[in-house]
Amino acid sequence: MLRNLSSQNLPGHLRSRDSITGRLTKNIVLGASDFSTYFSLFLNNSKARDKFLAMFQYYFDFTCTCAQYSSIESIRKRYRESTFAV
Repeated sequence: MLRNLSSQNLPGHLRSRDSITGRLTKNIVLGASDFSTYFSLFLNNSKARDKFLAMFQYYFDFTCTCAQYSSIESIRKRYRESTFAV
């Protein structure tokens, strides 16, 4: 009693949504693949890699500083707990 659930058997409004979802998924996968390729090329350059890692470290330091001096007590508490746990 299993029904064939191919897109041909779907009602029109669901079939068009299925088509849109398929195209969107394909575009996302292709975009991610392109990004991965360009990012790999970017990191092959040692100067670019150093800049990326410096930016990443700056972001991490900025996030820690924001958590440490947050005006929201629960964030400061979680930051203190996480630093003492290490």
